Amino acid sequence: MRALLEGGAVWTGPERDGSAMHIAVRWNRLKVLEEMLRAGLTLDDLDETGATPLLLAAMLGRLSVAEALIRGQADPNRPDRSGRLPLLEAVSRRRLGMVASLIAAGAKVNARGPDGQTALHLATRLGLAEMVECLLLNGGRADQPDASGQTVLALARQRRHRGVLQALRRHAASGLATSQA
Repeated sequence: MRALLEGGAVWTGPERDGSAMHIAVRWNRLKVLEEMLRAGLTLDDLDETGATPLLLAAMLGRLSVAEALIRGQADPNRPDRSGRLPLLEAVSRRRLGMVASLIAAGAKVNARGPDGQTALHLATRLGLAEMVECLLLNGGRADQPDASGQTVLALARQRRHRGVLQALRRHAASGLATSQA
């Protein structure tokens, strides 16, 4: 791989399976990916679905690969063609470590996905109390309604997510979340 890259070989998408970076992410080949990053291959190629390598890593739960992409300056806020974001995909797949890494890299906690939900709405809908706690601690806004007008508090009550309600109450008491909790 190193010899190919040093010789100027470049393989970028859009191929059926995406760029070489997409393939390295898909197959969890951290060392190969790191060689590509050192060789300066682009982080912005899209696969056939419009996903960046970082979005794909978030979807597949490839934390070490995602962290390497982040070190290589991958944009944690770049959506795919349909508006999917790495942070929202990590939340939907219940990957707390990935969520923490994306937030540390500058992912916008209150960004909305194509359906108008924030990461906090999604974590609440799924009943992920620890994820809700993480998002609130990192600036998640509990007072923002989703596209249908529901707040996270209303969602938590509707779905009877006791752990999420407790997290919202704790943060409301400390002034970090909505005072309605």
